[in-house]
Formats: sequence, C-alpha cells, structure tokens
Amino acid sequence: MKRMNTKTMSITRILIIDSHPITGYSLAIALDLKTNFETQTCFDYDNASQIISTFLPHIVILNLHSQDTYRAIVLCHTMTTSEHPPMIIILLPPSLLTDALVAQAIEAGVDGVLSHEELEFTDLIQAIKKVNEGQSLFTTQQMRNALIAKQSINTIIADLTPREQEIAELLIEGTSTTEFADTLAISHRTVYAHTGNIMAKLGVRSRSEAIARLYQMRM
Repeated sequence: MKRMNTKTMSITRILIIDSHPITGYSLAIALDLKTNFETQTCFDYDNASQIISTFLPHIVILNLHSQDTYRAIVLCHTMTTSEHPPMIIILLPPSLLTDALVAQAIEAGVDGVLSHEELEFTDLIQAIKKVNEGQSLFTTQQMRNALIAKQSINTIIADLTPREQEIAELLIEGTSTTEFADTLAISHRTVYAHTGNIMAKLGVRSRSEAIARLYQMRM
C-alpha cells in the first residue's frame, strides 16, 4: 500500500508507542510544546493495532526497551502491510542497537533506527521532518552492516540441525527443560546437550542470552 503523503496535510499525526508511560508521556509533551504535530501515546503493544486503526498516524515512533524488541518488529511488519501504512522511527538504547536488529527493522519496513545516546531533541525533530518527506534515515554504512548481519544470521540458522531448530523455537516460547523432554520425548541430558550446542553456535554463554539472540533472529 502507498504511504500517506503528509505534505498535503496541515497537521502531522504522530503516535508514540512506549511500554514505559513516563518516557512516552515526556516525549509526547515535548513534541506538543515544541511543534505543531498532533500526538497520541500508546503504552501497550496489545492495544497498538487498534489505536493505529482509529488514530491513523502518519508517523509512528517506537521507543524500545529490552523486553519490547520482538513485539515491536512484529508490529512494524503489521503496520507496513496495512491499508494506511505509516512511516516508522525506532528509538532505542545503545545496548539494543545491533546490526542484526537494524536488518530486521529494514526488512519490516522501518524508516530509521536511532540510538538515545547523544540524540538531542532537535535531532529527533529533524529526523521526523525527513521521514515526513519520505526520506530514509538509514546511512549507507548501516545498510551495508545490516546486509552482512542478515547473511550471518542465515548462516547460523542453516547450521542448526532440525532438532536444534525445534529446541530453539521452544526456547523462545519459554519452555522448561522438563517440558522439552516431554514434548520431544527425549531425556533431560539430551535437552542440555542440544541447548549447549545451540549456545555454542550462537556464540553466547547462557540460556537467557541464547533466548535474546534467538528473538533477534526469529524475524
């Protein structure tokens, strides 16, 4: 679907999605005071699609926290395939800004991913204006790094055995070791062995790190 042309509209509608109400409200208030944008906030990803369908934002700003990454990417896919797809900007802390996440964001139709670090409010306003004019915020280097990361992810996925891929999916779903054994009809020792192999291939040291990495790779 063709995205809405905001140049012909007097007021740009911006939806801020943030699972932390304090930071979400703060950003909305700042935009209301310093710009002529019309803003609305959403603090629950479960309600985001409904708010988007009624508010019809021209731009959606997702202020990500660590627990939001997977649901945010899923929501971006949903928005960009909707009847009135908005422009999308993702804000996130430096710890979440990886080439793999940028690759997922690009694939999901996001127009820019910005780190909170050293991001002045005036920089955000300029970014909004660029996106409002149909420009991408991704640099050539970001695009290149994202492509390399995507190729690396594909290599890792291809290196997982069919059984390891099954266990990887169950890891993402929060399955316990006992549930693994019951679901796949294997022993606890075998579950530990497969999980260890997955961790080694992902280059992580703990189960929680493996789950986080698998979340990033899932899309």
